Amino acid sequence: MSEKKLIFFWITISIFIVISIIILSKAWESPSTDKFLFIPFILLLIIVFGYFLYDKNNFKKSSQYTFSKKILDARETEKKKIASELHDGLQQDLHSIGYEIKQIQNTNFTPKEKLEKISSRIDDTIDELRRISSELYPHQLENLGMKKAVTGMANNLSDHSEIHFKITIDEKVDALFNQEASIHIYRVIQELFNNIMKHSDATKASIKMSTDNLYLYVEVEDNGKGLERNFMKVENFRKGLGISSIQERIKLMNGTFNFKSELSKGTTFKITIPAKNIYNT
Repeated sequence: MSEKKLIFFWITISIFIVISIIILSKAWESPSTDKFLFIPFILLLIIVFGYFLYDKNNFKKSSQYTFSKKILDARETEKKKIASELHDGLQQDLHSIGYEIKQIQNTNFTPKEKLEKISSRIDDTIDELRRISSELYPHQLENLGMKKAVTGMANNLSDHSEIHFKITIDEKVDALFNQEASIHIYRVIQELFNNIMKHSDATKASIKMSTDNLYLYVEVEDNGKGLERNFMKVENFRKGLGISSIQERIKLMNGTFNFKSELSKGTTFKITIPAKNIYNT
């Protein structure tokens, strides 16, 4: 049973119980009423109310299970993605570099240009390894804090793409959450940045992070092509941009997530997360 249907069912049962109690109380006051007739009605009310509590508890357990499964599935998807990048990217690059080095070993003279090319490819491989390592665990977040880690991520994207990122981050954001919550927030921003790079065709983007000490406010905006109308449907949106994992992370922190988009005018994502949540230390 879906959440909406279950809520409707609970409301219906609640109304039934209240009306039944009112009718029974009126009938009880009537001197002509046989009091023994109340026994089956009372038993029925007890059974209905007991089922109501039982079904509600089962729904909570089912919701928790579904939510946990989505989190695990999202993590498994991330692992598969990284494993694929290691196999198809770094492994192939290292094999190629190793082959070129073996060729050099079999020659008496090696042009300087060829050595510089190999050196450049090694540097690129190291950068790629650093990027994958960051996706596995954001060490810069632990070492530098939220503001510097997000700033570094945005600056790195600006340096390696045609998108210029504007960064506005409050100093206070570093003290709002513990390590686990900070990683969730960092991953959400990382995913939104990746979406801008892959799908937006933007030339400018911005990240704003502010706080009033009660909430963290995150706004990620781009001036790209926006989302087409049929893509704005929740099902297509989640599948196309991997929004499901973002929503699960935000839900885990009791936060809210919404967006607006216009064709040729870009997309804006807004996130609000309470600072005093289950992860706050």
